[in-house]
Amino acid sequence: FSFLVALLLATLGAVQATEFVVGGATQWIMPPNGDDDVYENWSKQQNVRVNDTLRFKYNSQRHDVLEVSEDDYDRCSSASPIQSFNNGDTSIAMTRPGSWYFLCGFPNHCQGGQKLSIDV
Repeated sequence: FSFLVALLLATLGAVQATEFVVGGATQWIMPPNGDDDVYENWSKQQNVRVNDTLRFKYNSQRHDVLEVSEDDYDRCSSASPIQSFNNGDTSIAMTRPGSWYFLCGFPNHCQGGQKLSIDV
């Protein structure tokens, strides 16, 4: 009996990690003109926690994913990314609480709204 109780408590205590496709059905693209808040609005609707995963789906010939500092995010600077990805299907584990910052490093994409800040 005590084994079953311990097993039940362990199962209840385990938290399933969730995968979030960035942008939902829109995915990771340069937003259409006039919709440069699309990723900001998307991130406000998510409840991302430590160990969850952000999945960026994109055309690697037209976009990439750069993890950047808050300052680089604010300036849309791709000069010194923390991490960079260009495989078209990028999953990034949220390994710590706090704010995370991402942008597309292709010319003018960040300025056009292809950037994401998310709080974990």
